[in-house]
Amino acid sequence: MTTAIVGAVTAIAALLTALVAAYRVHLLRKQMSDAARPYVVADIVLGLHGAGSWDLTLHSTGRSAARRVRITTEPSSWKRRNSSDHITEPLLEYLRHERDLPHGRVSA
Repeated sequence: MTTAIVGAVTAIAALLTALVAAYRVHLLRKQMSDAARPYVVADIVLGLHGAGSWDLTLHSTGRSAARRVRITTEPSSWKRRNSSDHITEPLLEYLRHERDLPHGRVSA
């Protein structure tokens, strides 16, 4: 009788150990997946063209390349301010394109 109890306790302990190990493997895989994700940070900084100008920079800080990065704005369609506005339409065209950012890269 005691051998059966010892065998049952051993089987339960082995099962619990296997379940804990499987859970730890699951957590490790999730942690590795999260660490490998790309992270993109957008910053608005003072522009290179002097006072009153601003630059948008995108930083890829994750461990893998950020693919198909797209920038959207509100309102989604800007209007030209006047007939001498040569910035709005090219800027919108530039922002519409998807881009890939390798790890540690900055795009302006």
